[in-house]
Amino acid sequence: MRKLYTLVFLSSGALFAQTTISDSHFDIAITPDSTHFNAISVPSSITIPSPQRGADLHWDFTNLPSGSSVKTSHFPDDNNPNFPNATSYREYNPSLGPLSIENSKEYYRKNNNGYYHLGFETQANAYGIGAISGSADDTLYALYSYNYNDTVTPILRYPLEFGDNFESSVVNNTEFELTVNALMLNRQEITLSQTRSTNDSVVGWGTLSMDVTGFDSVPALLMYNVTTIVDSFFMGNQPADPTLLGAFNLTQGSSVTLRRYYFIINDPNDVKNMHFALHTRVNTMGEITYIEQDTRAYQGLSVSKYANELGIKLYPNPVLDNNNVTIEFGKLSNAPLQAEIVHMSGAIVARETIPANTKTVTLNINNGSAGYYIVKVRNDKGEHVYNGKVLKK
Repeated sequence: MRKLYTLVFLSSGALFAQTTISDSHFDIAITPDSTHFNAISVPSSITIPSPQRGADLHWDFTNLPSGSSVKTSHFPDDNNPNFPNATSYREYNPSLGPLSIENSKEYYRKNNNGYYHLGFETQANAYGIGAISGSADDTLYALYSYNYNDTVTPILRYPLEFGDNFESSVVNNTEFELTVNALMLNRQEITLSQTRSTNDSVVGWGTLSMDVTGFDSVPALLMYNVTTIVDSFFMGNQPADPTLLGAFNLTQGSSVTLRRYYFIINDPNDVKNMHFALHTRVNTMGEITYIEQDTRAYQGLSVSKYANELGIKLYPNPVLDNNNVTIEFGKLSNAPLQAEIVHMSGAIVARETIPANTKTVTLNINNGSAGYYIVKVRNDKGEHVYNGKVLKK
């Protein structure tokens, strides 16, 4: 039998300082940029150990197959008054038994302190359930509903380091009206109350290599997540009838616990802009049962996401012996800007506030070692307006 995966965990010999993830190391792919996932199901006949936990390690995932690709996109904030702090949203269709509930959105927020899931919104819609109930006249009507959790559900907190831990627990309610003639139910109110509890821990730091993304010994944090979801159903103020739930393959108080490892990386090439690289699901024995490569492969990140409306140029590139990097603005900004230069390890080696109407500014990277550096420019609202790359030999 051919073995599909070879995972090697080695000590990196203290080649890198401990990895720290800040808000500048993580961003969200907003259309026209997109996220590409490669899902890989691990055959039950193959046992793969989970990534080793600890400090100063190297995780080698260079022999993974490509898997099947799935593309997802976030969209810019649509000024929904129910989610006033949102910075993006994505469209999704949650499931209620065999039914897919359409026209739903999940809202997110990213700021200097973290990346958060703010909640979701479901639009009113009617669904025929004759295939389930046996009567073409039976319907399930999803009522308009939304759940706003503000910033109590962190996906990431910044700065993030080895040993950190954060958790959250929220209850989300979705309301329906159900008509089943055989049970003499006419637009009976049904509420799905879902409790979701999460715990995330930073259990390792080191470097990560992956063929599919072209990463080779990139600084990374190893994360471990445990998520428990409990579903409860109510008719009015009373628990829903078990027979009715059974028709939808639902169970009162059903609970599922998901365990997964994932990596957060610093990508020196900025093509993928330092995002999640790989997710794994593990069973109670600590064995990997599913692998999902999240390459976050953006299409022309520096052009489409950060449109370079200020016409910024960087020079010289590669950097000369004086270690100066000049940022030139083809169009002057009428407000102050913030520029910083970040080494591939995540260390910020230069930072400067640029006054309004500045034509050029020069930053020095004497304190940095050889390698690629990311030049980031933000506006006075803290939003990225430019990402570029320079090489110091």
